[in-house]
Amino acid sequence: MTRTQRKQTLLLTLASALAGACALMATPPRTETGLRGTLVIAGGAMSENSGQVIEALLAHRLPGPVGVIGAASSTPDASARRAAASINEIAAGQVAIVLPFRADQPDLANDPRAVAMIEACGGLWFTGGSQSRILEALRPSSSEADADENTDSAAWHACNELLARGGVIGG
Repeated sequence: MTRTQRKQTLLLTLASALAGACALMATPPRTETGLRGTLVIAGGAMSENSGQVIEALLAHRLPGPVGVIGAASSTPDASARRAAASINEIAAGQVAIVLPFRADQPDLANDPRAVAMIEACGGLWFTGGSQSRILEALRPSSSEADADENTDSAAWHACNELLARGGVIGG
């Protein structure tokens, strides 16, 4: 066997092994963080590319709705409603739901009914605004004395679990 033939045989063997390994993967591989999901990072003022970004979000979601969290906005409820309507328009169906999380209601981060809403989602979308409000809503400090120490809430864990299941989070 010539050197060229050996090289071709090796390349075919490697390609075959790689194709077989890829075919066996039903879910994306875990990263070093242990998470499998997808992040769709949109940045600010995405008006020209909104459709493409939302389509990417929808393409990566698991079964279930896209939960919209408007916590970053100074008008969280209105912002979440607008974003949900936009997602539903692009999806040509009712796929987005508004989730109740807001910076001025940090107790919701550990409310079992609110957390169950995240757990039912196949993806999450965070509207724009001040990202520190997201932390206030989903990782509230345990007391006034610990204002700089955020704690992992049940909602925060549900977001991480969504990624661990292979879901998508964007915003």
